[in-house]
Amino acid sequence: MKKYPDIVERTKRLSDARKVSHDDIDVDLAFVEFVHELEKSESVEIAAALLDTFDDKFDDGGVQEAVLVVLSNSDPGIIGAALCANIESFSQKNPEWLEVILNDQINENPDFIELYLGSQACKSIAKAHIN
Repeated sequence: MKKYPDIVERTKRLSDARKVSHDDIDVDLAFVEFVHELEKSESVEIAAALLDTFDDKFDDGGVQEAVLVVLSNSDPGIIGAALCANIESFSQKNPEWLEVILNDQINENPDFIELYLGSQACKSIAKAHIN
């Protein structure tokens, strides 16, 4: 198993490369291959790094679906903690992706918000972004 700091750093580096090289299929493929290797997030830090790869202003060409799979395969407590750590800024920067991520988690566990999003403030923001 790779060490968490290495995974977090590589996630950030590949995500940043994708945002700079919008149309470079090789960069996209490297990112997707790396994400597929993860299978699931083993820590809040890794989940937070994966959440940081989302950007509503950037057309990802469907690449972020690989990240959604990893998040869906992860422990909901890890995803909930990672979401709550930055939900306010994430909701402002990525409201569309927040809705997708929350709905994916709720489809897996209808009580996701109540069970895994700790604070009332976090729950309130999440509830405002689901359909």
